[in-house]
Amino acid sequence: RSRSATHRGPLAARAVRDGVKHTGSVHIARADGARTEPAGPPWRYLLTGAPLDARARRVRESGDRRSSAAAQIAVSVLARLIASTMRARFEISLSGELPGSGCVLVSHHDSYWDGVMAVALDPRVVPITSARWRSIRFVGWVLDSYGVLWSGEQAVAGAIALIQRGCVCWVAPRAFERGATHPAAHLGAARICVGAHAPAVPVKLSGLSRSTRAPGPRGRAQVSIGSPVWPHASESAEEFSARLKQTLPPGTY
Repeated sequence: RSRSATHRGPLAARAVRDGVKHTGSVHIARADGARTEPAGPPWRYLLTGAPLDARARRVRESGDRRSSAAAQIAVSVLARLIASTMRARFEISLSGELPGSGCVLVSHHDSYWDGVMAVALDPRVVPITSARWRSIRFVGWVLDSYGVLWSGEQAVAGAIALIQRGCVCWVAPRAFERGATHPAAHLGAARICVGAHAPAVPVKLSGLSRSTRAPGPRGRAQVSIGSPVWPHASESAEEFSARLKQTLPPGTY
């Protein structure tokens, strides 16, 4: 498929050059406003077209923790099943690109599909996940084997290390939002950006929650990746967070 060079990130450009096609029901926004809807197996990353595979240990390792080969295979199969379910449940419109270097991906979080969508963008994406999920035996094992970063005291240091290796950490600064209550953004994302000298990249996830989902058996989801915002050299996490709140698009921070 063709795509404007101004909208083609390094990973997507490599995928196109290598003949890898984006698959599933995904509409890719181009500079001329047109849309493409490639067909094929639905268990591929949205931006690169590479097969969804938890065995990509170059980005899944964190410290001394390493899942067994059997666990990696099992989680890969489960991840492909979930990705296929997501593609069947939603018609996805995607615009924007991730930077080629490490960054922090920030968004609001009001649907359990949000994390799945973020992880399905690119093999470099590692979500920071509430440690409460760890207490649920099977779910905790799956997430831990997949390679999430658990929230807590070590999350910031772990995220900085991953980003410095070129990974992308997905963070929901307001945590999981329920109902009409909108909690204040915590400083985790800003602390990671300042500590790693990396940008925050806003992503707006629309149409995934029950309140915004279109009626019918198949909803329409929109994923809009914005421009990166870098912390200034002398900026504190508090100052950077305040600037992000003022400058990032609504529905992202």
